[in-house]
Amino acid sequence: MSPREIKAFRATQPSLKRVLGCIKLTLVVSQAYNPCLLL
Repeated sequence: MSPREIKAFRATQPSLKRVLGCIKLTLVVSQAYNPCLLL
């Protein structure tokens, strides 16, 4: 990876973490409301 690619990757990391956090939160909430969805 070039330094520019690494810099771009670091710039997108916080939004990736935010997206993953939203997905996790959605899963937790849906599991809380619907036990049948437990993975």
